[in-house]
Amino acid sequence: MSGDKRACPQCGEDVYASDDVCMSCGASLRAGAVAPGPPAPPPPLSAPPAAPGVPPGPVRPGPAPRPEREPCFSERLVTRCGKFWDVYPWIGIACYALLGMLYAVHAPGFLTAIVGIVYVPWVLLYLGWLVCDVIANGADWWWILVGLLCYPVGFVVYLFWGR
Repeated sequence: MSGDKRACPQCGEDVYASDDVCMSCGASLRAGAVAPGPPAPPPPLSAPPAAPGVPPGPVRPGPAPRPEREPCFSERLVTRCGKFWDVYPWIGIACYALLGMLYAVHAPGFLTAIVGIVYVPWVLLYLGWLVCDVIANGADWWWILVGLLCYPVGFVVYLFWGR
């Protein structure tokens, strides 16, 4: 780039001799070029620009924003539980599988009783979990029946297709 500077014929700013256009006002710096006219005044700030084909006129305000809806009990419960909410039903599947293995190997009765004692209250809480999860995720009500009556396969199907 050349280090020689000259003045713009339109605005008087210093420009390089090698430039074709003034960076301040946009005037052409080539010999014999027609200088552009003054820039158009900016549109007034009060009216937004009209879309093509829409006549100018008063602007109607848009719809009022909706007030935020307070989450229902099941949505609050799901948020409070965090990651444990998604882990809880898998605990039951682990108990279910463990009970099956203990019966298959003819384990002593006290081991199966311990797993059974843990499993029974889990099933009652699972019913509440399933109902709250279906409501919180907006799934259809019949997923409750699928998750209960076809457990554990129905539960896995609900997780992947019902949620």
